[in-house]
Amino acid sequence: VKLFSTNHSYNRMLKKLNLNLGLIKMANVLVTLIFWNHLIGCLWFFIEGFLPLSESLGRLDDFNPDTWVSRYDLIDDEAWTQYVASFYWAFQTLTTVGYGDIVPKTAMEQIIAVSWMMVGVGFYSFTIGNLSSILETLDRRSQALKNKLTAFNNFAMKVKLPVFLRQKVQRYFEYSYS
Repeated sequence: VKLFSTNHSYNRMLKKLNLNLGLIKMANVLVTLIFWNHLIGCLWFFIEGFLPLSESLGRLDDFNPDTWVSRYDLIDDEAWTQYVASFYWAFQTLTTVGYGDIVPKTAMEQIIAVSWMMVGVGFYSFTIGNLSSILETLDRRSQALKNKLTAFNNFAMKVKLPVFLRQKVQRYFEYSYS
């Protein structure tokens, strides 16, 4: 996301689109969220191959029966199927949906799940706060437009401005608002 923000053509495109700053922040958060969800999903799968560690540090246990990969019979599945299951678990945990179809059972699985749930709470707090800010800004802007149009119409009636000119100015205000 930071690479995009330093790109001049990306910045020019954003200026032409004239997007609300809150919407841009939300898009950045969404891209960052997908990236982090990918990392946590990969960690969720990766850690299973290392648990439990035996006395000789670094020896793999090849997915003992307690791990979720073994419990849900994903050991011999294709890498894509394993990735989708891991990403799915990470996303449902982040969004606090937690269907319960992939359940953490080992201590390390529970530690990762609890940590990711805490991030999910922060994510929801940020998202709701940002959406509230966007809606408030949109409401404030539309109210400002309404006030300008009312003031202009009052002025136009007092000075008896021709209808075609009044409509042209109103369209200008509406265009500048959009």
